[in-house]
Amino acid sequence: MKKNLLLLITMMIMLKFSLAQELPQRYIPNTSFEKDKATKPKINSADYYLEKSTKMQSTAWKLASLGGVLGITGILLYSTKNNSQNQWGASTLYGGGGELLMFFGAFLVVTSIPVYLESVHYKNKAMAMTASLNIESIGDMNQSGMLIKYYPAIALHVHL
Repeated sequence: MKKNLLLLITMMIMLKFSLAQELPQRYIPNTSFEKDKATKPKINSADYYLEKSTKMQSTAWKLASLGGVLGITGILLYSTKNNSQNQWGASTLYGGGGELLMFFGAFLVVTSIPVYLESVHYKNKAMAMTASLNIESIGDMNQSGMLIKYYPAIALHVHL
């Protein structure tokens, strides 16, 4: 009975000490350059589409790079599978790991293309909602023929 009571008290003390450890709360103030994470841009605004474009472009690059790494790893596994021999001179079979990695790598690279194109679409949509500085051309007649002159122009798209 004393052993059980002692075991119970020891377990309760261990439980108390293991639950008492908390991580210290670190306060890191936001810098003036950081965007406030609590405020999100309004839906269907230029900032919303620009943020969406940035996130999709980042996703596209991540998909393409991961697909490239998987594809190269699959090629290396496939080539070592074909060139490897055991101690008796017979080739060993590792299974279809290399082919599977090549397939998934190619799939991820091909998947990244429409994601990147969609990010370009959102960026163009955001730029169409804002005023921007463009370099426009104008044709001018000269004695020797057509002369093209360039001038800066502020572009503002108005949707009616």
